[in-house]
Amino acid sequence: MEYAVRIILIIFAVVGITFFIKSKDRYRFIISDTFWVIVPWTLCLFMYYFSGIDYPIKLEWYMLLYIVLFWLCYFLGKNIVQKILTKKYGENKKRNTITIKKEQPKFNFLPLFFVSLVAVIIYVVYFLAINNIVLGQTRNFNANAFTTFLLIISSSSLIIWLYELSYALLYDKKISWYAFISAIIFNVPGLITSGRDALIIFIIATFITLIYCGNLSVKVLKKKGHTYSKTKKVLCLAMGVVLFYLIFLTSNRYGHSAIKQFMWASGCSFPPYLEFIYYNLGGLGKLILNTVFYYSSQFSKLALVFDHYSGPYLGGLYQLHYVSRLLPESWGLNYTLVNEGVIRAVEEVSIVGMKPLWDTMIGYFIFDFGKILAPVMSFFLGVVVGFAKYLIKLNKSIFNIIVYVLIALGAFISVQFSPFFDYYYIFPFAVLVAIMIYIKYEERKKQVKKQR
Repeated sequence: MEYAVRIILIIFAVVGITFFIKSKDRYRFIISDTFWVIVPWTLCLFMYYFSGIDYPIKLEWYMLLYIVLFWLCYFLGKNIVQKILTKKYGENKKRNTITIKKEQPKFNFLPLFFVSLVAVIIYVVYFLAINNIVLGQTRNFNANAFTTFLLIISSSSLIIWLYELSYALLYDKKISWYAFISAIIFNVPGLITSGRDALIIFIIATFITLIYCGNLSVKVLKKKGHTYSKTKKVLCLAMGVVLFYLIFLTSNRYGHSAIKQFMWASGCSFPPYLEFIYYNLGGLGKLILNTVFYYSSQFSKLALVFDHYSGPYLGGLYQLHYVSRLLPESWGLNYTLVNEGVIRAVEEVSIVGMKPLWDTMIGYFIFDFGKILAPVMSFFLGVVVGFAKYLIKLNKSIFNIIVYVLIALGAFISVQFSPFFDYYYIFPFAVLVAIMIYIKYEERKKQVKKQR
């Protein structure tokens, strides 16, 4: 069966790459959630089937069909609602893209920037005071409602960065000084806890914005693209710095015991070539093994969840753990109950190190809704996304491009875990929605005043 899957993956990849190369305006794919579902999931399945890592809990053929069903339900829900709205309100040929044709007044983010700066300073001081942090090693730490509130405020810095970057790229302007500081602010909470989530989210969101807005500026707005060219060079240099950070972090977090910890956590065995890379290429070898393991092991964990997890199901509150963790335990809705259910599932397969982490978005939906309802909820998620993306196009705004970027980013995250679960994703999204509601409210006030 695995050989058949490998052949199908190769054919699918060849067809996809051929289609991409022959397509005109390929940059438009970069902002499509469809692209960011298909490409990461395909790449990770390639790692799972071709890396040579042997997992005792395997992704069976019916689980692969379930993955396909889950995403078909999502795309079906999205396409149905878009077709209904198109039929009712008019045709939109480029449904997966959004275009801005003229320069808009720039939104003043300076007040929010200073608020986010103060919030991250307080966060760092307070967080270090209540935790014994060792840079590059600490992953277990204490948090509370106060640190969560500060994180929400400081997370607004991602929206500031994406807006300032988009504006500069679209209209070929200089990127504002506080945009760069905002980029640092967003990453600081993740860096002090030796995490990679915020950094990955920042890199992918920046990459999508750079490619889409840069090409839109040159090809549609007919700008010279000086900012686009300079930004690409700066970000290439920044990626070198990020690579060194990831090597440092990977080397320090596990030391020389990463292979043993990965085997303990998944029961897997590594092929000789990966062991050679790990033991002979220093920090880079450790990073390579970490990457291959992390982006292939989630399918083994999903298989565990699919075949052995039997509840409890929290109706969405596992993914919204920042809500359920505040609820009384007597209500039976706390997200930690899922951990207990996973422990029981792990006991069935005798792999004591497995945890409910990196189970893909599908695993998180199963935790919340069970195997039967998970595809149904995926359908409704597609309906919401389709409705939101259609409405966004009615108002040509840079904020709407950022919504598209974050939806595409969520699709990318889905191959690891649910985007709704991650602080560094959901908090900036919530801030963006609040900003857009505020702008709409102010516009309504002005309209009312004019009418009077």
